[in-house]
Amino acid sequence: MNGREYFDKNHKGDLIVKVFEELCRRVGATLEDLEFIPEDSPRRGWKFPVHQFTWIEEEKNDFGKWMVEFVFRHRRVFGFSYATRKMIRNRFVAYWLLDFGWKYKKEERENEKI
Repeated sequence: MNGREYFDKNHKGDLIVKVFEELCRRVGATLEDLEFIPEDSPRRGWKFPVHQFTWIEEEKNDFGKWMVEFVFRHRRVFGFSYATRKMIRNRFVAYWLLDFGWKYKKEERENEKI
């Protein structure tokens, strides 16, 4: 089942769909490129085409800033209050990116001596 089918079936209209759409948009992917393995399978969960889509650290940081603001705007849905410190929201986003972030591009450096 691809990501679009999974979200339409289980989370239609949820904010998490917007987060995954933005995550995919940043690297030129779509929700159809993601694969969700059903719960009854021993290898259940999300399968990302990490070798097909990659990003550089600046793109990851830009997405992280976007997501911190998104989480703040929708803080009650994510379980935060107005008084929740930005450090806690940043940590939440950092852990989320560890789980769902894209693989880094290998930077090609010209004239680099080994």
